[in-house]
Amino acid sequence: MAFVSRMVGMVLVTFFVVWVTLCTGMFYVWWSFETIVAMVVMMCGGMMMSFGTRLPLQALGATIRGERIDDVATFAQYLNVFNRAHQLAWASGLLLMIVGHIAMMYSMCDPSRIGAGVAIGSLPIMYAALLAEFIISPMKHALVSRNKEVFEQSRARVDGSVAMTVGFVAASLSMLAMLFMVTLFAFDEAPDERLMEAVHEIREAFEYRADRPEIVE
Repeated sequence: MAFVSRMVGMVLVTFFVVWVTLCTGMFYVWWSFETIVAMVVMMCGGMMMSFGTRLPLQALGATIRGERIDDVATFAQYLNVFNRAHQLAWASGLLLMIVGHIAMMYSMCDPSRIGAGVAIGSLPIMYAALLAEFIISPMKHALVSRNKEVFEQSRARVDGSVAMTVGFVAASLSMLAMLFMVTLFAFDEAPDERLMEAVHEIREAFEYRADRPEIVE
């Protein structure tokens, strides 16, 4: 019964995501193959640096098969794998979002490209939220729910991830708010002088000038 309810939940989440993207009328905007591949590679690399290859595969296999684990040390290792995967999902999404928005800032001299740059640069954090909270977290909770007694005994051996996750989310929201303001100022026809000075400082930080001569080949 638990397996059926989890599958139903997965179908509902998938349906909601697809429905929202279709309602916008721009399905292709929500999906970036390069970003997804980059996130997967970064997460796999981080997991291999933390645990190697064998332990993450064992933890994933045990969770999918619904195994009950009697050894406290083994359970703690498996739970640490999922905690680390949860952290890496948010970290990779935040890092890729920063990279995307840096690339967008390079083209701030062309306001017509800012909106698309912000949209594409924000996709990694959406993927991170979906991966961390709708795939990794349910798998971790499934592992804990099948081994509650062992979980109580292994609390001291499990690395916490709540504080770090809150930090990643707060940093992501702060960056999105900053980029929203930068985009707003870029499209404002009569912006305040102090606000425009901040925009010009950002441009200068990346060695760009709005009045630079065009290169003619």
